[in-house]
Amino acid sequence: MSEATNKYTYQRHRPEQIVLYQLGAVTAMSLYLVRMPDPLLWGVLVAMLNFIPYVGMMIGMCVLALAATVEFGFTLNILIPLACYAGLNLLDTHFLN
Repeated sequence: MSEATNKYTYQRHRPEQIVLYQLGAVTAMSLYLVRMPDPLLWGVLVAMLNFIPYVGMMIGMCVLALAATVEFGFTLNILIPLACYAGLNLLDTHFLN
């Protein structure tokens, strides 16, 4: 019984996992383009946090806001990485999932 359940769960959530990994990769590329340090780290973090419904995006936004504040200081430049992440996440939420 548990093998059937595991197989069903794997088949059901596999496409969602692929989309979340792609979201992490695209987020890493966009953060690289806006000169955030360690874009691969933030992309992996975003991909993992998006497995948590509702709260994952908020945690990701807070962590990116903190990292952007450390990198860019208290200027309007901290909004650029947040806008990239929020825009990509909204695109994913509304159109891909």
